[in-house]
Amino acid sequence: MALSAYWDKFITDYTADDIYWYFPKGGTVDTGEFREKFRVFRSFEGQNWSPTLQAKFLGALHKAKLSVGKTLALTRIMKRTYENLGLCWVVKGKPIRITPAGRAYLGERGRSKVLDAHVWRYQLPNPLNDVRATKGISLFPHLVIVELLLACGNCITNDEFELFASRMKRTSELGKNVKRIRAWRRLKQDVQKEILNRLGKTGYKTIHENSGFARAFQRCDMLFERRTDRLSVTKLDVAALKQKLADHRGAYLPIEFEDKADAMAFYGDPEKATTKLGALEKYIDISDVKKAVGIFKRLPADVRGEMTPEEFEKSQILEKHLEEHLEKYLNKIEPGLKKLGRQYPTTVGPIDLFARAKNGDLVVIELKKGRAADKVFGQICRYMGCIQSERTRKGTAVRGYIVGRDIDQNLEYAVKVVAQGVIGLQTFEFKGEKGKHDWIKISAA
Repeated sequence: MALSAYWDKFITDYTADDIYWYFPKGGTVDTGEFREKFRVFRSFEGQNWSPTLQAKFLGALHKAKLSVGKTLALTRIMKRTYENLGLCWVVKGKPIRITPAGRAYLGERGRSKVLDAHVWRYQLPNPLNDVRATKGISLFPHLVIVELLLACGNCITNDEFELFASRMKRTSELGKNVKRIRAWRRLKQDVQKEILNRLGKTGYKTIHENSGFARAFQRCDMLFERRTDRLSVTKLDVAALKQKLADHRGAYLPIEFEDKADAMAFYGDPEKATTKLGALEKYIDISDVKKAVGIFKRLPADVRGEMTPEEFEKSQILEKHLEEHLEKYLNKIEPGLKKLGRQYPTTVGPIDLFARAKNGDLVVIELKKGRAADKVFGQICRYMGCIQSERTRKGTAVRGYIVGRDIDQNLEYAVKVVAQGVIGLQTFEFKGEKGKHDWIKISAA
């Protein structure tokens, strides 16, 4: 059967590369059984991930009468899916860690608010889904799907998802693919079949085989219908979906993650969002001055407050300089401290400076970096709690210091609620004669 030039070109374009929205295929994530499998996985928290543990996990799944195959490879695939959802952090030979998002997910029943939030903030590329198939993509898949769905009669069929949606690399391709979907729907069934037959000899076969997992991920949106033949929303939920899209459109900004640990700390926190403010907080956390300043300049004037971009940049440079200085001279904070890491990765985010004290205590040091007292205090408490639960041997204490160029009264009040000596406050100032400046501790509490 002869095809029009339009569809001949489409087939040529389609076969030009094999990039598509690949999602790990360790389970259909929008089902109740998926949560129950993860609940079994959670029972092994704290144990080292190894072939022996994988065999135990597989046996526990069979004992719970949950559908699963008989090979250990399936447990590795399932683990990868959990990681892609930000539910756990697993490193070979190290203890399994369930993230705050994973704990919140297990505390839910029915459709998940945790996964609903995750599907909206999930971006490609990211280190948790770093495969060849996703190279060159830069977008938020779910925002694109919702845009397409609302523009195409509130539904996208499985064929349309595989042919048009899952091949998009940029949001700028939306208009072109809306037109393609509409043109596809005007075709006679035998013409559609011919196009699919021709594509069957290309990379389309792989995309078709894997697309079910990508669609199941999209159905984590609580407003989407639970149908396997298409992605759709009922007329009753269209208005609510449009509002969610309006809330996200233009507000979300891709984040440049450093590595898998960096991405896991972000996606493992159900409260974090890929908004401009979320990106700003992340770059401040990891002391990436250039990226933080770039985001700050893009914020509305009323959000920036009275601080100019120049003042913000100067402040962040000083904070980074202080962090770098203290990394070399931890004894200025407490004599005898030995560094265990800088930007030390945990399931709740990177610790600015992590050290061990003379007496064996583990010490978490967090730089204030100009952030609000509540933000910094909450952060150091999370880090200390995480270290307490994941790393300490019986009898090992965890202490902390909040360090900065200015320690306000709000922080002084905050530390009063913990036992004396658990969290200390220290203020440093960059002072001295020209050419002989140094960071001097000017107060400690």
